Amino acid sequence: ASERAAAAAALEANREKYQEASALSTALHSTSRWVLRTLRRRGALRAGGRALACLEVGAVNTQLLDARGLETRAIDLRSSNARIERADFFDVAPAAAYDVVVCALVINCVPDAAARGRMVAGLRAHLKAGGHCFLVLPRSCVERSRKLTPARFDDVLARAGLVERERRVTPKLLCLCLEAGAPGPAAPTAAEGGDALRP
Repeated sequence: ASERAAAAAALEANREKYQEASALSTALHSTSRWVLRTLRRRGALRAGGRALACLEVGAVNTQLLDARGLETRAIDLRSSNARIERADFFDVAPAAAYDVVVCALVINCVPDAAARGRMVAGLRAHLKAGGHCFLVLPRSCVERSRKLTPARFDDVLARAGLVERERRVTPKLLCLCLEAGAPGPAAPTAAEGGDALRP
């Protein structure tokens, strides 16, 4: 029992360090700024226009909660910020209620292939038709995977109903702006979705 308690404490300490590192990383390379700039450039976010409903999955800071023009629900499995709701993405029933969904460096951390596949489909299910999904992954998940080709990754997204509109590549990250379209012939299977999102 003491070994389990020690392992659980070590895991929690590592999660806290990860969240601190993520917060620092987003302060230096802001996903939120990219999201807002892209929404403005695409004409979805206008000064004086209606606020867009936004779901941020795996939130590590409150930048999108504070952004003008967005009404954001920020969730994280183990949030350390009182303004970010502690919630499991898989427990939030999709209802096509959001104009924007942001999922940065989350899917690649989901340990189960079936869950990764469900998450890809779930991101689309949370979006209204024509809504925007901002997906950020380590480039290694797409470029150096043993089980993935870029074409296969694109196919998984397309079959989930996510159509690429813009791509931003940094030395380590792949940042995609996707639009919610009609799902393809079949939603990604667990293996396909999972394989597509792990290096």
